[in-house]
Amino acid sequence: MFKAGKLMQAVLICAGRSITIAAMLAAVVLLTGCESRPPLELVTEEEASQPVTRGSFEQQDNGPDIRILAPLGGSTVQSPFPIHIEFISAGATAAVNMASLKLTYMKLWGIDITDRVRDYISGTTLSVPETDIPAGRHTIEIYIEDSNKNVSSRQITINVE
Repeated sequence: MFKAGKLMQAVLICAGRSITIAAMLAAVVLLTGCESRPPLELVTEEEASQPVTRGSFEQQDNGPDIRILAPLGGSTVQSPFPIHIEFISAGATAAVNMASLKLTYMKLWGIDITDRVRDYISGTTLSVPETDIPAGRHTIEIYIEDSNKNVSSRQITINVE
C-alpha cells in the first residue's frame, strides 16, 4: 500500500516530468472509464417510422411493482432525456428476476430493445441518464417476472418533441 506522500510524488511526476492536477484528474477519468457516455439511442429513426401496432394491451400486476419515475407516462419530453425505472418485489418470498426484463418498442412488429439497456441495469433499477429517441409518440412495453414466475407488465407512452 502506498503512503500518501509517495502516492502524491508518483502522481505528480510522470516519466520525470511534472504534470498538473487537472491533467492527473483527466488521466484518472480516462483510465477508470468514468467519462460520460453519449446518449443511448433507444429507438432509431428507421424503427420510429414503422407503422404503429393497433393491438390491445392487458396490464399484468401479479409480479414485481414497476415504478416508472422518469419520464412520466403521457409526458412530453425533449431528447435526450433520462429513464429511471425501479422494480420492487411484490412479496417477501419472491425476488425480482432482472434477467426476465424485456422492453418492447410497440410497432406493427414489436421490436425488442432490451439489449440496448442492459448496461444501465444496477440491482433492481434501470437508470439511463440520457436517452435519444426521435421526435414523435412512442410506446414501450415493460415486462418483468419475480423468482416465482409471477408477471408484471406496463406500457408507457412518451411524446418526444
